[in-house]
Amino acid sequence: FFFQDGGEMYFSDVYVNKRLPKNLRDHKVLLGECLGGALWWLDLIQLAQEVGFCTPRLVSSSLISINNKELESLIEGYQFVSATFRLFRVPKNIKRSRYQVIYNGSITDKEDCLDFDASFKFKVSYTYSN
Repeated sequence: FFFQDGGEMYFSDVYVNKRLPKNLRDHKVLLGECLGGALWWLDLIQLAQEVGFCTPRLVSSSLISINNKELESLIEGYQFVSATFRLFRVPKNIKRSRYQVIYNGSITDKEDCLDFDASFKFKVSYTYSN
């Protein structure tokens, strides 16, 4: 993949709380249920950084319920989540420091508040003058 500096990407997939062993990754039913191919979320962070993205920002997530006793016993100790991450490609020569962000409300349907990720929202900052 080639991504230009300043680019942004959303990445949605199934993630797991620890790396799956080969027997679970290759299990036909787990693969069919999109669980066998689940990426350990720490591997996502490493992969993103290897190709030049900042640490992924969690946008949304939901726990995946397994309603099959046989599969539940097979994956005991593993938790699966459907999640969307937001990734930014920041130029390597950017000096990393703290910044203040002021959102002016210029995005349609987001005039009052812009959701950055699951933890942060940018509220419009109004400046009044006479």
